[in-house]
Amino acid sequence: GFSGHGFKLSPGIGRVLDARDDAPGAAPTLVLSDAGWRSLTASDPDIVGKTLNFSGVDFTVVGVMPANFLDLQPLPPQYWISTEGYATWRGHYTGSDYSEGYDVSVLLAQGESPESLRQRLLPALQALPNRQGQDEGIADVLVLPRKSLLAAEDASDINIAAIPVFGLVLLVLVVACANLANLMLARATAQRQELAIRASVGASRWRLIRQLLTESGLLAIAAAAFGLVLCALTVEPTHRYALSMMIGLGLEPIDIHIDGRVFIAATALAAFTTMSFGLLPALAATNRNIASGARRDARIGTISPSKLRGVLMVLQIAASLVLLVVAALIVATAHRAQHIDTGFNVSRLMDLRHPAADAALRSRIEQIPGVEGSTSAARVPLYGWQSRTPAVVDGQSLPLGVNLVDERYFGTLGVRLTTGRDFRAEEATHRADVAIVSAATAESLWPGRNAIGQRIKLVGEESVFFDKDREVEVVGVAADIASGLLFTGLDKTAVYLPAQLGQPLMSDLMLAVDPARVDTVTRELVRLCNERDRAQPCEPWSLTQVAAQQRMPFEIARSVATVLGLVALLISAIGLYGVVRFTVASRTREIGVRVALGATPLGVVKLVLRGALRQVAWGIAMGLPVCLLVSWTLSGALGGSVAFAPMAYVGVPALLLATALLATVLPARRATRIAPTEALR
Repeated sequence: GFSGHGFKLSPGIGRVLDARDDAPGAAPTLVLSDAGWRSLTASDPDIVGKTLNFSGVDFTVVGVMPANFLDLQPLPPQYWISTEGYATWRGHYTGSDYSEGYDVSVLLAQGESPESLRQRLLPALQALPNRQGQDEGIADVLVLPRKSLLAAEDASDINIAAIPVFGLVLLVLVVACANLANLMLARATAQRQELAIRASVGASRWRLIRQLLTESGLLAIAAAAFGLVLCALTVEPTHRYALSMMIGLGLEPIDIHIDGRVFIAATALAAFTTMSFGLLPALAATNRNIASGARRDARIGTISPSKLRGVLMVLQIAASLVLLVVAALIVATAHRAQHIDTGFNVSRLMDLRHPAADAALRSRIEQIPGVEGSTSAARVPLYGWQSRTPAVVDGQSLPLGVNLVDERYFGTLGVRLTTGRDFRAEEATHRADVAIVSAATAESLWPGRNAIGQRIKLVGEESVFFDKDREVEVVGVAADIASGLLFTGLDKTAVYLPAQLGQPLMSDLMLAVDPARVDTVTRELVRLCNERDRAQPCEPWSLTQVAAQQRMPFEIARSVATVLGLVALLISAIGLYGVVRFTVASRTREIGVRVALGATPLGVVKLVLRGALRQVAWGIAMGLPVCLLVSWTLSGALGGSVAFAPMAYVGVPALLLATALLATVLPARRATRIAPTEALR
């Protein structure tokens, strides 16, 4: 609804839906959103009172909502229809009685709480007629507070899905903070003589710490400001890229922009990181022995600043390794989802999505230029999880994936039969007790044996396809295909039973289409269905689009992981370069003495690189076990869909070592050019 207790929404044009639109027998009406008004009516200022036809039903436009009305969805709809109008449309579309459930959101009155609402709702809902039998009923009601455009359960799912992304961002933050702390520690150590002079003329330790923290804080504020500007410039393109598939389907996402909350959060994070990672270098540089520290490497507690720099560098390398390995795993998973072998050519298949297709419609469709064949199946490939039916094979109980298909199924999909034969037309007509199994199923059930002639008993009580037990004989073995969600890969089990278009559950058509003529065939299909019966239109859907939707999350994750991994690698390289360069500068006298005593340039380079490479080696040794744990956790959370890429555990450490060498080569070359006389002077 558009109005409620204590508030009312005003339309931009016309009126909103009200009680008259839901009266029994009322004509179907709708209200357009601003985006729908622009895209569906070309911003017609006189649209109120005109009709729009959706799936064979005429809806009268009664109003247009303003652009600032976003509804309660992250992807605002283009129009809203009355419940009575939806009942009319549903009846026309399915040819059956209207029955639908609703998501309900309520605005709590002042002084009302979710718990008090629950206590009032429970007896009211328990008093409703019970359709589940006397032994079942409503035991309790859960009232969930809604804090965003997402429903409470959806918000929880989004939060779970966002955990890996936040984990990667947190790792980048840890790498950056450890790098900055290391560089600040090196800089503060270089300032020890200045700090000692300040302390000797009366500056307190707290004053010196404040000076160093102020420097860290200024860097943090400057970085936060730069980051906010960069975010403001990139957030909208990134948001639209992430939802490019939805935009391609005509949905307009809500605008995302930087607001005061983001500014406050960035400022608070900058202050927190300043205090957390800037305080330790300040304490190390201003210890009580600061005067002697101006002459040699002083200590904070039992750890000298040089050792502390090493610890921070090891932590940075370990975090970078974890981030890069996880990024590599995500990239490998996205690549596998992009190039997974479905067992059939996705680009040439279309799902007609017609509520009541029959032989006459199939005959007319097959005459459309570009349509190369058609088939019917109870479940179209790539549409959701594969259902399981309990079965008994050779006395062993196990669940098997079952689908009903006609005799054209394997030919239309281009799936070859490795042994045996295809279904016959009369077997599909009479739903004979024969079956075709996939190669993986045959190997699993009868390893090393011929599957042809074997029998499978299917338990009908828990099947969605039949209600009685059936014992079927295997007459053919087909090549493996991916018929469930794309990222689950090829089916582990697949049993195909014969059926025919028009029988129960067999009302959908799949078409084999020339890939170069998909758009033309789509337009012809819509025209043909509307000419045949506007009350039962078709919705042609290319399986390429279905596959693209399923690949989209992996593509987004790959882009995010790649960018974050490169950022972490760059930060690590800068940190290594800065620390090694400081090490060379602080050891100028030592290196000069070594050169004066006969040290060769190669020996000096080895001296400089030895410490840096030791830290990289320790970081890799600490990070690899964490990488294995993280990849195992991600794989379990996503049902084993995360690719285990051994090259990630070899290539990433090698990349870090190469980066370390590149980052330290300039300081190492600089060390070889130190003149002994200049160093001693």
